[in-house]
Amino acid sequence: MWICAGLLLLTAQAGQARVEDTCEYSKSQVFRSALRFLRVDQGYTISERDEESGYLLFDYPLDKSATTPGSLEIIERDDRVKLVVTIAKMPEYHERLFVSKFLEKLRADYGELPRTKKKEKPAPDSEKDEERDEERDNLGEKRENSKEKSPRNQPSP
Repeated sequence: MWICAGLLLLTAQAGQARVEDTCEYSKSQVFRSALRFLRVDQGYTISERDEESGYLLFDYPLDKSATTPGSLEIIERDDRVKLVVTIAKMPEYHERLFVSKFLEKLRADYGELPRTKKKEKPAPDSEKDEERDEERDNLGEKRENSKEKSPRNQPSP
């Protein structure tokens, strides 16, 4: 009886696994690559898809004749896209392998994205005021120099 309960618990956990990852490609790039990856590269049957909502439902093969449902969610988050993969009745490593292969496909399709530099924190207000004062001083000096060189300010012969 304990063995049956343990097996039931293990199969229930395997069926509830899901893997999440992020990438910096656009939502439309990820969706188009996901379609090609699922249908062309892997040969899976796509049972439902919605680009606007950002999901694909597919049949993941268990063996030659049986399949289990799988899903790929594509969620836009600021400048990143979150991927959520769920494959029913399978251990988590299937989802992890799926995600790693899919990320390879994205890099092959669109190349490596350039690393973005972190935005510098804005200077405190006192430093900003000093910078503005210096800019004004420099601008004033330029105006004075241009007035001296102006033909209007030259003495007439």
